[in-house]
Amino acid sequence: MNYEELLAFAGRNPMLSLALVGLTVAIIATEIARLFRGYKSLKPAELTHMINAGNAW
Repeated sequence: MNYEELLAFAGRNPMLSLALVGLTVAIIATEIARLFRGYKSLKPAELTHMINAGNAW
């Protein structure tokens, strides 16, 4: 598959092309936001261990 075929597909299927671009941007934005968030996610077992050890607060 070459660039011309991709452009032809995008021209014949604009809604599918926009959906693909939108989903790709959404995935990238979600992953970037996950990298820069100010807290660490915990697994349920880790949270239970912290609560039992008194380190949850």
